[in-house]
Amino acid sequence: MGGQGVLLSDRPSPAQAADKVLLVVVIILTFLAALGWYLAWLQGSVISLQQEVIEELQQHTRGLEERISIWRHLEENAPALGLRDRKRLASVVHRESRRHDIAWHLLVAIVERESNFKPGAESRRGALGLMQLRPATAAEVAGAVGVPYGGPVELYDIEVNIRLGTAYLHMLRRRFGSLDLALQAYHIGPTRMSRVTMSRGRAGGASSARMDRPSERVGTSYAGAVLSRSARLAPPVRIPSERTERDRAAGNPTSEK
Repeated sequence: MGGQGVLLSDRPSPAQAADKVLLVVVIILTFLAALGWYLAWLQGSVISLQQEVIEELQQHTRGLEERISIWRHLEENAPALGLRDRKRLASVVHRESRRHDIAWHLLVAIVERESNFKPGAESRRGALGLMQLRPATAAEVAGAVGVPYGGPVELYDIEVNIRLGTAYLHMLRRRFGSLDLALQAYHIGPTRMSRVTMSRGRAGGASSARMDRPSERVGTSYAGAVLSRSARLAPPVRIPSERTERDRAAGNPTSEK
C-alpha cells in the first residue's frame, strides 16, 4: 500500500500536464514563427538577387547595343579608318561616354564634325586629332584629370585624343552649367564663351540677347549642328508596356520585345 502511494504521488497533476503541453505548444509556435521569418527573408534575398542579376544583364545588353551602334556608324561613315582603328575608336568612345556620363552619339557627332573621323586631322589654328584639341588645352586637361600626356604628338593617338576631348567637354559642362553652352565653349573657347555669357546676362539672358557677335553666331550654330546630328544618331527610346511596369513593381523578371 505504501509503495502504491509513492507511485501515485509521482504522477503529474492535471495542472502540471497542462503546463507542459502549453510549453510544447509555445516552443512549436516559436519555431514556426522563426521558420516563417527565415523563409520570408530568404524569399526577399532571392528576389533582390534576381533583380540585381537582371539589372546587370540589362546593363550588359545596353552596353553591347551601344558598341554595335557605334561600330555600325563608323563602318558606314568612316570607311577610311582601318579595322583596328575602328575597334579602338568604338571602344574608347563607349568607355569614356560611360565615365563622364556623356551620350556616345554626342561624342560621335563631335568627332564627325571636328575631324570627319581622321586621327591625323590638323586645323589652321593648331588643333589636332579626332576631337581637334590644341596642345595647350590638352596639357591642361591631362593635368587636371591625371591622364598621362607626352606632348602634341600624342593627340594623333585615338585613345589619348578621345579621353582628353571627352574630359574637356565634361569640364566645360560643369563650368557653364549646360551641354549647349559647353558645346559652344568647346568650339569658340571657354574664355570667349565666358565673355559671351556675361554679355548675355547684361542683356537680360540668352533668349533676349542679340546674337550680333560672330563668336556667338558661330558657337550657337556649332552646338545646334552637333546636337542635331547627335539626335539623329541616338537609338529610339523604348517605352515599357503597362505589363512590364507591373512586373518590375512586383519584382518579376521581364522580357521586353
